[in-house]
Amino acid sequence: MMENIRQCCRDSLLVNLTDICAAVTNDVTCRMALGRRYTGREGKGFQKLLLEFGEMLGAVCVGDYVPWLHWVSQVSGLFQRATRLAKHLDQFIDKVIEEHVRNGRDGGVDVDSEDQNDFEDVLLSMEKNNANTTNSLIDRTAIKALILSVLDL
Repeated sequence: MMENIRQCCRDSLLVNLTDICAAVTNDVTCRMALGRRYTGREGKGFQKLLLEFGEMLGAVCVGDYVPWLHWVSQVSGLFQRATRLAKHLDQFIDKVIEEHVRNGRDGGVDVDSEDQNDFEDVLLSMEKNNANTTNSLIDRTAIKALILSVLDL
């Protein structure tokens, strides 16, 4: 971050602190919850999902205020857009979980590397430890919900 600001100052360019702070916040949150930063093409896709989610939060569903006008949201495409966004977020989180499992980060806690575990590693470890019990409190759906909650989605 600081190097980026220095480079902009050296080149006499404007510094957009909003974008820089948003990128740093995104990196820290992703590292904590998902285990890595999302930059480049994957990062753009993730940021696009977040922006679209933010837009959906600001969208007005007329049917919420005037129930007999509920059909307006269906005609306007609001429900279809929300359904598509939910599907893409679900696929993204599924991909992240499968990536953790595929890379061997499926909750196998190593004493020496315990400080390297991210939130998802802890959740996968809980799922693995509770798999043998009949009243398992955590499964993949719960893991996805908790990750989305941490990401404030």
